[in-house]
Amino acid sequence: MKQPKVKCDHSGMDGVFQQRNGQPQGKPTVNPPQRKSEAPTQPGEGGGRLISEAQRKRFYAICKAQDPPISDEKIKSKVYIVTGQESSKGIPIELYDELVAWAENTGNGAPDAA
Repeated sequence: MKQPKVKCDHSGMDGVFQQRNGQPQGKPTVNPPQRKSEAPTQPGEGGGRLISEAQRKRFYAICKAQDPPISDEKIKSKVYIVTGQESSKGIPIELYDELVAWAENTGNGAPDAA
């Protein structure tokens, strides 16, 4: 038995790859997905960038890994003194290294200047 010939009508596809002015659009730009730790940080109140959630968790983990662990009260106090923020969610990216250095040194018998 013979297969019937089928005609394809592509007339509905003419404008798919063209802009309104009739010029070809080209390939769309696609950005690769980002891991959560590489996601852009949120802008701070002063227009600066804030640390990521992963950095916030790392800072807290460093504080708790000290011997003895740094108390939540002391962490909150230090964050407020250094950043003026009441929460670690408001730590500006440029102050992150300073806070991590404080956390690493506080548990090593260094004097704590909260």
